[in-house]
Amino acid sequence: MNYVGTESKAQLVPAEHPIFEGISNDRLRSLMMVIVGCDVFPSGVKNIGLLTLARTVSLFRSSSLDSPTYNEAALVERLVAMLKKEFKPILIKEASEVSREEAEAVADGEAEEIANTLIDALVYEPTNKVDMNKTYLGGVEPAQLFKYCDEFAVATTQVKQGPVILKCKGVGGKDHNFLAACGHSLCGKCNHVICTHCQMTIDMNGTRIFCLLCGATELLVPDIGTEAAISIDIRRQRLLDVHQFTGANDLDSDEVEDVLEMMDFLRDYRAQVDTVHFPLYKTAEMETMTTKWEDDAEIDFSGGGAFIADGTINQRHIPHILHFCAAVATFSLPDEKHTQWQKDKAIYDALPKLIIDFAGNARVDSGYRLLSRCLRHALDSKCPTLENSTATLILHENEIGIHINSPIPASMRKNTVYNSGIVFTATKVLCCKCNCQCGSQGEDRVVCVHNFPLIFLLLLLLMDALAESMLMEYAACMRSDIWDQTIWSEEDIIGMKKSILTLAAAAGEDVNSIYFNEFSIDALIDKFETGTEGRKKWKQRCKSKPKPGDHCCIEHIAKFESTATEGKRRTSRKQTNINLVNPESIILNYC
Repeated sequence: MNYVGTESKAQLVPAEHPIFEGISNDRLRSLMMVIVGCDVFPSGVKNIGLLTLARTVSLFRSSSLDSPTYNEAALVERLVAMLKKEFKPILIKEASEVSREEAEAVADGEAEEIANTLIDALVYEPTNKVDMNKTYLGGVEPAQLFKYCDEFAVATTQVKQGPVILKCKGVGGKDHNFLAACGHSLCGKCNHVICTHCQMTIDMNGTRIFCLLCGATELLVPDIGTEAAISIDIRRQRLLDVHQFTGANDLDSDEVEDVLEMMDFLRDYRAQVDTVHFPLYKTAEMETMTTKWEDDAEIDFSGGGAFIADGTINQRHIPHILHFCAAVATFSLPDEKHTQWQKDKAIYDALPKLIIDFAGNARVDSGYRLLSRCLRHALDSKCPTLENSTATLILHENEIGIHINSPIPASMRKNTVYNSGIVFTATKVLCCKCNCQCGSQGEDRVVCVHNFPLIFLLLLLLMDALAESMLMEYAACMRSDIWDQTIWSEEDIIGMKKSILTLAAAAGEDVNSIYFNEFSIDALIDKFETGTEGRKKWKQRCKSKPKPGDHCCIEHIAKFESTATEGKRRTSRKQTNINLVNPESIILNYC
């Protein structure tokens, strides 16, 4: 402020995040600058801003308020790891000819070199412009530099090869070097290498990448035969013939180009609707006497699995009902990948395979947002369980499914509850409805974020007590004369054994690695033949409120879980090696 004129009204405002406060190490300061973005690395590390960096730095600060000190060695190690993480995926991809382990080791070393190169580019940039007698920050000449910074060297500096360097075409005939790991492309016209700062895209999708010179030329004088070179008259006619845009003749040349580009984009976007399979039917089918599926029986969840034995269900449907409930409680194998990420998010461990598959077929992308919102809404403390709800079993193309309606609270609006409903089988989402702004109503065919929570609530109910209650009722019926077991085929028997195993695992039973086909259904259900105590617990759970002693003070809670972590915990099996997808290899331990 000493250099500001006396007439100035400028004020010195304290930094909101004083990340350099108490840090005098020039290399550490430079590392922090590279992470948040500076002239040697303008983009900085993705998803790390001043607030995140300030919080990270504070973890290594002493508790002294007067003169805080830092564990600089540990802080440098943490920050370098954050910076290396930005480059390692690109370096691993380039090392595709070796094994994954070798590629990761090589990428780690190269990322370390890149981090030091960027730091050196800040620390050792001369403080003057004299070629022979360079001066440096702190008066210290560089003893060693990588080739990328060789222009900063003096006669005594050892220059090593270091990271891969490419030459960008630049602008106006002035090329420049850049680090390959920072990203690059080829110009779609001249085929020269261009860095991320010397390129431009022409179309809305960002697929046509040009250097700045070729991009400007393409905008003004497009190549003959390309899309951009089509005459305005032909474009105007395309608006009339292809898009039925009746006002095309009233547009000037610039408006014709803009409107046609927008209409082509909308056409391509709407064409993706064909790739979205679920739901199969419009919401109106849930509100009328539909012919798309057949109602089989109404069930009351407050009675547990009693609907299995109450006589309202066709005995031939029993194997299919068990299969459907087992499908809801089936999870992916531990090593199964769902995304291209290095490690899948915890959401994929918390949700059953059925919901993951449904989400992928209900969106043009992977449906990740549907999955994350499914957990958020289902695990909301305001969201009611299904314990006292009713549902309808349905029959659709020889598959058993269920029709569930239940309120789902809004996550961002207080006291707002949406009336959500879904009809689904083990393989298909038939119909959805919700009265939220994005929900499916009338002639719509949409899955919104409030539909899949109903499936997850059914899973929680199965794992809580419904699966055990169903198996107890099933065991009782198998031991009596209620059912004519001769009407079930061998395929039905095998299917029921698989379903019993999956439901038993969902109920919390221990599982061993023994082939299940060595045992009969009678052996599998022996565990659930005596179910008096289980029925008592189920009825008590449905009607009783938790006791005060069941709660704890908020100060005793160590930390709040994310919905993904809570969902994973709530749906975890007793043994981590349980395979619910391929139940042929496992059997309940009834010993």
